[in-house]
Amino acid sequence: MTIRERLTSIRAEEHGMALVLAVLILAIVSVAASSVILYSTMGQKDAASKKSGASAYALAQAALSVATTQLTAAYYDASGQPTNNTATLGAMTTWAPGGSQQSPTSSAPCNTSSTCMTWSSMLECPAGVACTSGAPTYTPSGIKQALWHITGTGRIYNPSGTGNLTRTITIDVPVDAPPSQSQVPSIFKEVYSGTPPSSGCDVNAGQQILWAAPVFIKGNLCFSSGAAIVAGSANVGRLVVGGWIDLGNGNNARIGTSTTPIARLEVAQSCDSSHTATPCTLTNAGSYYTNAAGRIFTSSYSQAPTFPTLASIDWTGTDLLSPVRQRGKWNCTGGHTLDPASGTAFDLTGTPYTCTTEAGWIKWDGTTLTINGNIYVNGDLTTSTLQFVYAGLGNIFVGGSATFANNIAMCVGQTDSQGHDCPYQAAWPDMANNFMLILTRTGFVGGNQNFNFEGGIYSDANITLSAGQTHVYGPIVTLGTLDPGQQQVTDFPNILDMFTGPPNTSKPYWTLGTPTNGTY
Repeated sequence: MTIRERLTSIRAEEHGMALVLAVLILAIVSVAASSVILYSTMGQKDAASKKSGASAYALAQAALSVATTQLTAAYYDASGQPTNNTATLGAMTTWAPGGSQQSPTSSAPCNTSSTCMTWSSMLECPAGVACTSGAPTYTPSGIKQALWHITGTGRIYNPSGTGNLTRTITIDVPVDAPPSQSQVPSIFKEVYSGTPPSSGCDVNAGQQILWAAPVFIKGNLCFSSGAAIVAGSANVGRLVVGGWIDLGNGNNARIGTSTTPIARLEVAQSCDSSHTATPCTLTNAGSYYTNAAGRIFTSSYSQAPTFPTLASIDWTGTDLLSPVRQRGKWNCTGGHTLDPASGTAFDLTGTPYTCTTEAGWIKWDGTTLTINGNIYVNGDLTTSTLQFVYAGLGNIFVGGSATFANNIAMCVGQTDSQGHDCPYQAAWPDMANNFMLILTRTGFVGGNQNFNFEGGIYSDANITLSAGQTHVYGPIVTLGTLDPGQQQVTDFPNILDMFTGPPNTSKPYWTLGTPTNGTY
């Protein structure tokens, strides 16, 4: 075969190879193109799915926002102030936010193919309180009394599959009852002793005692030399006695004067020192009523005494707003503790400290005691500093007793050379923002002499003040027996403001706490 013939033969064979190679290349290109198309399609679907998921999440957020707006409107007015302090937790179930909305604005109901958002809620309450059926039981702590569990759901069409994409968000919103400032009930503008009548003197108005305030004694009232109930500059003097009155024999004890009679006398039994159930009889002397001995002077009187109703404190923790539960988490610095060991007491002063609770705080900087809100001491109370000033508005609930030594002075302001202004000398500095009330479960003892306090005292048990020159410029209220010692107050303050919590004060306003436990 010639060279030319061989070359021609080779060319003929190569024509077949080119075809195969062309087909192979075309297949590779096709697979690559298909891969690109598939990848692009999958990317588009994934992007669309993520976009739809983000939209569904945004709808869930919007649903949660609508729910919290509905809930907020039930607790606050347009200016953001809480509006309700009377509703029970069970009644709040009617405030439960819930509903649905087809996006973006249609009110048509949601269905399996619509883009929409839904929201729902349930109220979790303490054991024994009927709230949302099936909701978990909530354990109160501090000011937190219940819990709203809110769910927001967003739903949108799934571009990469059948049905819808759904996103759900939940949050927990505490229902709080923080202490708030309350109008002062009349009981904390008075002297009140809740012991019922016995066979003898239930309250002894000691030598030189002087009250210019409404005085309510459920039992029998006896006076010593110089003791008096007077009208005061505001003519607030009023005496109500559930038993009899003994003004003593031959001393200068008195009720009002002929020039300034007290506003009203109410006494159920005798007022002639006979210690009998015979009703007190007074003579109308024109501008006042008086007794035969000429030591009672009153503008009006009654033989049927009426007493204010005094609510009690639930110290055992069964009340949802009880001191034990309302204290919640707390922290003290400076070696102080709100749970003093048996045989010790919480010292109002001593080394500098700060105690903070969910309901209030108290601070001693070595010079001034500052208080705000409610403080709960699970034990006894005392002070190691004889004379000090305080500032602020607050209540100290004492689970045990409060006992103070001789010559104690706890005062507002600092106006004299002794570093205090007790006994009361001048205007009480900013009374609306400076008033401390001490409330005890098992008693209050104001030393043996010279106890001075610009503030208020309440006790479920007895209140015993010192036999020396005692000045408590403020309310003295006890469910037990009052031993006033030689209490001398020439006038009585019109307490302007105090925090909720003590008996007869209004309930705290319900508020919503900071949302927690969000799930996304």
